[in-house]
Amino acid sequence: MNTRLCEYLIKLEETGSISKAASEVSISPSALSQQLTLIEKELGVKLFIYNGHRWEPTEAGLCYLKGAREFVRTGKETYGRIKEMGRESQVRIALCPEAVLTAGEGLMRALKEGGVQDVSLIETSSDEAASLMLSGRLDAAIVSLSSIPASLTSDVLYRESLVLAVPPGCPDSFIVPDFPDLRDRTVNLGLEGRRHKVSSLGLLIMMLDSGLGKAVLPSRTAMALRGCDLSPVPGTDYDVSLMMPRYKPKEYLKDIILSIR
Repeated sequence: MNTRLCEYLIKLEETGSISKAASEVSISPSALSQQLTLIEKELGVKLFIYNGHRWEPTEAGLCYLKGAREFVRTGKETYGRIKEMGRESQVRIALCPEAVLTAGEGLMRALKEGGVQDVSLIETSSDEAASLMLSGRLDAAIVSLSSIPASLTSDVLYRESLVLAVPPGCPDSFIVPDFPDLRDRTVNLGLEGRRHKVSSLGLLIMMLDSGLGKAVLPSRTAMALRGCDLSPVPGTDYDVSLMMPRYKPKEYLKDIILSIR
């Protein structure tokens, strides 16, 4: 989910004017208008309408803004903590999108308790994490790769599977992930009907919470949803693992990360 876009639309609701909102967030009115058009196209619903005097959020827009405010608040707190940990960074750890939500808090707590203060946490896809580690730019990564390169090691943190989440009274449409790693796990599931493609796991969860469709997502991630009916998707088990360099690994780091299992 795009934090800046959330801030733009929150400001649009507050001012009721695209030009005023754009001025307050230091972008051009045309850029803000384009961002609104793009997210409405992605979601398949109108978020704002012009009543002749000001821009007002629709019912779907109010749902989006509620989630957007919470996302901005949580994002600022989380990234503030990560930035503080990353000053003078010496330890570099990557997390795939689902690991940020399911293991991020526990990881930061374990690192702090283990005396690791100089940390840089990076959110990226599992494939990109492997590439970064092979080039010597990572010390560890939490990934959901089905195959680990031979020059790297892996230890299973937990076993995961996919579930179908259906909000109460939601339309007969699917919210489809258009980002690694979840896209690769759902592409062959035959999700038929109207589809909304989303570019992040955070946006997918927000749309589920707003009742804008149903979606397939990791079971641990789905535990944070409110009021959704969850059904297991057979044959979708996979491992979320700690990946580290095979040569000269930081063993103390491995012990700390594995402690969050």
